Amino acid sequence: MKFPAVFSCFVLVLPFVSASVFTFTARADLTTSSRRADDPAGDDTTSGGDNDTNAQAVQDTSGTPTNDTSVLSLSLGLTELLAAFFDQGVSQFTKEDYASAGLPSWVYGRYVEMADHEKAHQQSMMAVLDKLGAEKGQVCQYNFTTVDNVRDFVKLSEAISEISVSATNGALRRVKNEDVIGVLASILGNEARHASWINSAVIGKNPWNTALETPMTLSQRFTVVLPLVASCPESNLPLFPQELKNFATLKFLDRIVPGQKTQIDFGSIGSDDGTLLHAAFNVGNGTYIKRVYEQDGGYYVDLPQELASKGAVFVIIVKDDIQNEGRNGLIVSDANTIAGPSLLMFPFDSEGNAEPSYDVFKFGDYDAENVH
Repeated sequence: MKFPAVFSCFVLVLPFVSASVFTFTARADLTTSSRRADDPAGDDTTSGGDNDTNAQAVQDTSGTPTNDTSVLSLSLGLTELLAAFFDQGVSQFTKEDYASAGLPSWVYGRYVEMADHEKAHQQSMMAVLDKLGAEKGQVCQYNFTTVDNVRDFVKLSEAISEISVSATNGALRRVKNEDVIGVLASILGNEARHASWINSAVIGKNPWNTALETPMTLSQRFTVVLPLVASCPESNLPLFPQELKNFATLKFLDRIVPGQKTQIDFGSIGSDDGTLLHAAFNVGNGTYIKRVYEQDGGYYVDLPQELASKGAVFVIIVKDDIQNEGRNGLIVSDANTIAGPSLLMFPFDSEGNAEPSYDVFKFGDYDAENVH
């Protein structure tokens, strides 16, 4: 059966957001990693092509030193959003609705279990915050009005689950307290199982991406969640890392085909000060970097051919003038990010053969032929 994709905006973490959040800026002491693209940990990096920067890149997820409880509070927000989302998916639609969408009855039951898991995650996180004497924020109101049917719900669950895995992965890199590490690590494993089940058993695609999961920075998760947050108490704001930024929305306007150019849009933010713009494609512990160029009044980027069969790829737009800086690699961090992330999917079959790619934030791009 045909299984259309969903959404032009969405997902992720945290329990807060008000008008004041949109003016967030990073602290001046934002650190950058000393790790370059020739580091073995970044073995997925690449460069090349007519519009490339002729430099390699690696994503820096270190950020400003911050309190572990603020990172955990931010992660609790993701869990609260997930709990609200899965609750809606099993209360708004019946088991019969799932059957009418062409899904087996057991799919509904698994989503019920996932909703219960998210509630357990909430309790576990709050217990750690209580143990550490940290204040807990109030629950926000979320907006899932774009979910009109079971198919929409399944597609958004694909995106939320992928993002939650990368968000928790990134959060673990920012904390040192053993209790915080313990609860996040335990939740990460469970979230990865959720994502794998949705992608394979429900959608009929690859159950994993590359051998290494891609981490997200705190600001990346903050940016991608905003469209799903309807309202949130301002009193929550001080409980979260103060480095958070809200980047511009990155949209892909054309079909997603590795090796071909595609038009992108990220609002009015451009390279008006003479610096170069690049698209950073974050995959595992590495980053593919491609030059963003102007053509016919729009912005374009050539999608790396190497993205085929990579699974989930997070894309951001960064600003950097490497032509006049005698260095051997581009560091991709929140400090030079101006837009994104966007989430692109490059699925593959059991033999590693590439299948049609799509933007999970863009409705209508994806038809799954093999829904079980």
